[in-house]
Amino acid sequence: MNLQNPRARSHFSKYLFFVAILLCSYPAAAQTVVFDPHYSSVDYGELFTVDLLIDPGGLSVKGIDLEVTFDTTIVELQMIEAGTWLTTFPLAWYFFDHTGEPNTPETSLRFAMAFLDSSRNDAGQLAVARFKAKTQGATSLDWLVLDVRGEDNEALSFAHSIDDSIRVEPATAISRDSFGQIKAIFRAP
Repeated sequence: MNLQNPRARSHFSKYLFFVAILLCSYPAAAQTVVFDPHYSSVDYGELFTVDLLIDPGGLSVKGIDLEVTFDTTIVELQMIEAGTWLTTFPLAWYFFDHTGEPNTPETSLRFAMAFLDSSRNDAGQLAVARFKAKTQGATSLDWLVLDVRGEDNEALSFAHSIDDSIRVEPATAISRDSFGQIKAIFRAP
């Protein structure tokens, strides 16, 4: 191709522009922190877990501070543990469960985490919240704080799940009757 020719140069410029657009036009990945499962239905008195999952969408995450509220008459938070996103990471990290702290209301699930010498940009299980179902009813899990920080302590824009909830069902009585006793109830007199 002779780039001395103005027409050839024009076609070549259009071709380069088109290639540049194609190379730069990949969809932006969403950065999220979500509950899994999004909706939990449990029996009265049951101990159960809800995972918090993170997908940084390729961004490097250095630290996170989050707080979620719930109705303590329905469920009781037992503890929050670091998830596999942290526990399988080979470098130093820090995780602090604020449950029971004087400045943390008992209606909150709150923790902070940080990578001490590095950052992480892949998806995984951020934390595991352990609850106990106290009474029949439903509670929403409402996000108050989601502060995610990058390598230079810059705030990163993350979305979170919405309409998360836990429903506690009434306990079902277990009958110890034999099959013959149950059939006898339905026999005609």
